[in-house]
Amino acid sequence: GINAEYGPEVKEEEVVVASEEVAPSHKTSLKEILVSIQNTQPKDSIHMTEVRDVMMNVPYEAFEQTINAAINQLATRRTDNKKIMIGNQIHSDKSVVNLFLAGSVFSASELEFADAKAGASTDVDMNLVILKEMVIEAGAQWHLENKVDRNGTITGMNIRFT
Repeated sequence: GINAEYGPEVKEEEVVVASEEVAPSHKTSLKEILVSIQNTQPKDSIHMTEVRDVMMNVPYEAFEQTINAAINQLATRRTDNKKIMIGNQIHSDKSVVNLFLAGSVFSASELEFADAKAGASTDVDMNLVILKEMVIEAGAQWHLENKVDRNGTITGMNIRFT
């Protein structure tokens, strides 16, 4: 009797270990997410540039909320009614999603905060802190940057998701 009870228990433990090591696989369509976002965001605030549909290994809802929050984050920084440009690039097995807003910049503390492994910064907008949590939750990676042109002039702020 002992062996019979012990058997399944060991098996369960193995399953738990395996599920921790192997990340669940998601097939989320970037296009679907962006179409959904287009319906919730003001028409004049975003512009999709050459988005190629790609299946991403992130949970649909979590990533949709993340992208939405990122757009909202940039929307508060819009000047001269500039649109938030959304585009993506595909590198072998990775898809990069870019959200770019011309004419605005991230502060040094915001850039630092985004790349920091841990710790919150006092001089960072709470929404950015929440956005970082969402990125982690969705199992994505992100990078904040200020884009510069050839002359080294900052052209705008960019949030990159991979």
